[in-house]
Amino acid sequence: MHLPTGHSRAAHSDPQLAQRRVATFKSLLGSDVAFLLVDGQRLLDNVGGEERYLKSVLGSFRTGLQRLEDELLEDGKPLVRFPRIWVLALSKADLLPDVDVFGFRNLIIKKAAADLGELRKVLSAPPSTSSPPPEPQRSHFGPPYGRAGAPRH
Repeated sequence: MHLPTGHSRAAHSDPQLAQRRVATFKSLLGSDVAFLLVDGQRLLDNVGGEERYLKSVLGSFRTGLQRLEDELLEDGKPLVRFPRIWVLALSKADLLPDVDVFGFRNLIIKKAAADLGELRKVLSAPPSTSSPPPEPQRSHFGPPYGRAGAPRH
């Protein structure tokens, strides 16, 4: 899921584009399952500094959700639908053939457990609810982890 943070120059110069991005993101939040992707290429580019990259991914998504909270409301009311299951997935996993789903999980836990915990808190309730939703609707982040990469021939 790509958060429409509006940091690009195009978003600043074109308010309609920024509104469309928020609308698209809001429609994605209506799904039952959401995937937050960690870029395998970026992990490779940051060997030895994975912690900094992972903290950046998780922290940016968390603060982006918090910053967009008002824009994600429907007529000032909390979202009725919000993903119940959040999966943290490694994209471009074929670039890291030695990292299986368990290795990816262990890397996240070792390098960014606190940031994952903070993101879980934000995701435990849809935007603008003062208390978590009733138990059947409560969002769940982890332990689902996944890998996505190019097929091998």
